[in-house]
Amino acid sequence: MEIIRDAVEGLNLTLVYGGFALAGLLFCGLAFIFGGDGGDGGVDADGDGGGCFLSPISLAFFTTSLGAFGLIFLHGLGISPMRSILYSIVAAALSMSVLSFAFYRLFVRGGAVVRAEKVDGLSAEVFTAITEGGVGEVLYRDGRGQQKALARSSDGGAIPAGVPVRIDRRVGPTLVVSRVEHKN
Repeated sequence: MEIIRDAVEGLNLTLVYGGFALAGLLFCGLAFIFGGDGGDGGVDADGDGGGCFLSPISLAFFTTSLGAFGLIFLHGLGISPMRSILYSIVAAALSMSVLSFAFYRLFVRGGAVVRAEKVDGLSAEVFTAITEGGVGEVLYRDGRGQQKALARSSDGGAIPAGVPVRIDRRVGPTLVVSRVEHKN
């Protein structure tokens, strides 16, 4: 215990706490600017909400909170360095849990999060040409209405815009599609 206390007192905790707070804020800011939550937002691929509440955003909130609480406990309240670390971890974990639970209740259970629909087998039309070995975009209709999504061809070939296709499967945010053969 004395070794740990000596190591902690040798650190500049103000810089450590400030670094945690800055890193968490930077990540949250970038996620806000570029969109998304850095993951699946706590919703699994089937859309039944079985995902983990520990999203990258909630972990960034924990990191920011750890730094902020550390600075408050160390400098604002004058708590010893060892206790400020312990109290900061507990306070950050509690605040992250409360915030995650509140957002889950408000957005996921409240229905504000659109669940991923099953799209396998649906008809679609190429909106933006799919390049050979690359991706394009398709338009399709599901239970939510008309959707647009990234797509690639199942055989890796090019498919021009306007061609009807069938959605074979979803791989992350990208749909894998096949040309639909017209029967006369």
